[in-house]
Amino acid sequence: MSAASIENTQVGGAETVQQAAIIKRFRELLQQQCQNYRNYITALEKQENFINTGSDAFTEQLLACVELEEQIVKDIISTQKVIDPLDDMYQKLIHCPQNDVSELSHNLEELKNQAKILSTHNKEFIQNRITEIRSKITALKNNPFISSRQAIYKNSNSALYLDIEG
Repeated sequence: MSAASIENTQVGGAETVQQAAIIKRFRELLQQQCQNYRNYITALEKQENFINTGSDAFTEQLLACVELEEQIVKDIISTQKVIDPLDDMYQKLIHCPQNDVSELSHNLEELKNQAKILSTHNKEFIQNRITEIRSKITALKNNPFISSRQAIYKNSNSALYLDIEG
């Protein structure tokens, strides 16, 4: 075996190891991103339940949900920053698109779409809830019994001072 063929075998082996490492890391990140989106969808579903109940603790529950949602979105963004360059390397190195990574990518896209739909749905619910609350406030402001409420003794001829000495 010549030195050139041994060197080509070593380079080919190094490329194979590099490809395997990229595929493994890419697969792990895609699985992590899928889990992030599942968590996001769960948070959105909880948020929808809180919006629909309209209970007194609605604002506290919604605030907790929004805080959780913000953390999940941060995780999604940071993971996506790592996925994008790996995806580019994966596309350049791997020439067979039919494998578990492409299935994971497809599942991730489905989860993204589902999260987008739920988020839009919740946004509409919240806007409807805000409109409902605003109309109740307006109705209260326009109520003549509430808006013109005055102290009951304001115009009466009763005493203004009380002599407690005697």
